[in-house]
Amino acid sequence: MSSSDEFCIDEINQMFPTKALYETHYFQPKTRVEMRMIKASALIRSAPEWAEQLNDESKRQEWTTQVKDDLKLTDMEVVYVFRELKYYAQLKANGVDGEELAAIDGVWINNATSDSDLADEFKNNAAVLENDFAQVHSGEASAASSTGFRALVDPFMYPLMTKESLILTKPIGSPEDALNPELPRVKPEHLKDWHETINDINEHKVNNGYIGGKRKLPRVIRQYLSGLLHEFYGCWLPTDFDVCEDGTVTIRSYINNLHPTRYAALYQTISKVFAKLMPLLEQVATDMIHLRASRAVFDRDECFAPGMLKPYAIVEMVRQGVPLPKEYHKFVANSDAYAYERSWHDINIVKGVELDMTELFRAYEEAEVYTEPAPQHFCPSNRPIKSYSMRGLPLQASVEISSINLIPENPTHPEGEWQAVGRAEERVFAVGLYFYDVENIASPKLKFRDPVSRSLFYDPNDFDDFCASHDIVSVLDPYHSCIYTQEVGEVEIKNGSYVCYPNYYQTKMPLFELADPTRAGHVKYIAFNIVDPMYKLVSTELVPPQQPGWTNATSSPEATAEAITNMEHLKSSHFRSSRDESRFRPKLHTGDY
Repeated sequence: MSSSDEFCIDEINQMFPTKALYETHYFQPKTRVEMRMIKASALIRSAPEWAEQLNDESKRQEWTTQVKDDLKLTDMEVVYVFRELKYYAQLKANGVDGEELAAIDGVWINNATSDSDLADEFKNNAAVLENDFAQVHSGEASAASSTGFRALVDPFMYPLMTKESLILTKPIGSPEDALNPELPRVKPEHLKDWHETINDINEHKVNNGYIGGKRKLPRVIRQYLSGLLHEFYGCWLPTDFDVCEDGTVTIRSYINNLHPTRYAALYQTISKVFAKLMPLLEQVATDMIHLRASRAVFDRDECFAPGMLKPYAIVEMVRQGVPLPKEYHKFVANSDAYAYERSWHDINIVKGVELDMTELFRAYEEAEVYTEPAPQHFCPSNRPIKSYSMRGLPLQASVEISSINLIPENPTHPEGEWQAVGRAEERVFAVGLYFYDVENIASPKLKFRDPVSRSLFYDPNDFDDFCASHDIVSVLDPYHSCIYTQEVGEVEIKNGSYVCYPNYYQTKMPLFELADPTRAGHVKYIAFNIVDPMYKLVSTELVPPQQPGWTNATSSPEATAEAITNMEHLKSSHFRSSRDESRFRPKLHTGDY
């Protein structure tokens, strides 16, 4: 890599989120003006060959008329949108064919992939997994049978458990090596032993391919665990992926809950899909390092013009003996009428005149005239046009494979709950999705929202005005505390879509249904929850398979499926219900939480 393309680890370490979205990460919310401009940009970019038509004056005029009529954009907003589109066209020209920025900042998609062979390969290899799952769960009354949702590979199953999981004395060399029952392993009894045990693995080094130097695993793991001692109980077990300089990907350790020999062909396909996602991941990472400025900034003094005298200006008039204008006489309180109905702080007594401050402030707010903020002058950030390269880096990711199946008797899938991916233990900085099979579903989508912190508001008294101008709503988080969020858009899911987004968003699938109610339909996808490359976590490279029967040298469908879905063991070791983000996730197939 040239020096200009180096992946700046120090900047990544500052920018990448390492805790769940609703706990720590908040960004400046978007005004209605900004959301309107984003929608206009997305509307234009939805047209085929939009980048080539940007310099066509007749086409620009057609788009201008459309966004003004449909979205009520002003002339200044239209100018901003077209300047931004020229910048997006540069990004598109320098990226991989088909990859584009979605209608949500920081979210990248590729709907133009023509690799039908890879899609067919994934469907064929995943069919073996689906058949094994159906064989075990046939006739089972569970959340899966009622909602149509199936978690075929679920990172919540057989996770890393601090007082139960074994750890190998040296890392495995390949996914198949994990099945060797003769590998020496130890069982730490408490957290302190985790430090000491991993510290003994002196020969294992990581970060050899990282820009910014080499580190030994023990130091990284100690840093990782040190901040989690107060609550660390269990976490996902990520898989190690090696991204080669030529763009190919090798899976170095087994995927948790996916048998490495029974599904060896699927392993090969997953590595190809991960390689296809890498260009999108590089774009997401580059955007996260160079966050863009707001398009239109809310300023209360500029956006709200008073329609009457300020309440304390009226108080000052009374104090100075200036006669109140007639229209303000109604705010002079009658002491008899208010004697038992108002507390002392509702009345301001100035020189014997009682002013009803409650009514004064209410009237002042109602009389304010709101003017939407004007867009800023478009100025591209210092983000490089060509994204940073992550080739040559070892990456880690936990893997999920899921499907949503609908039939004519059950033609709709209910709207899901908002979910955040991972907690501090998982260090997830980005999520990559591949929708490998979407059939007979009417416009499935993935929605996104952002958290908003009250600490972002310059004046706490402006909170209601701020929320109103940004379409911010309040919800309860898992601790039953009030948090504030803003929906920022949605991405349409198509057959073969690749989607990659930063883990400072929450997502959910809205209600969708069969396009043809007489035929069955489905949405099938694989998700990679990608670990911040600044961290090396305890992974399947060091933790041997915990599924019963995996190390008995058998790979028959019956034995493998039984081992993967041993429900009693799953229930005893499941830590899903104790995690903060559980309310944001769909109910999966165990049906017990």
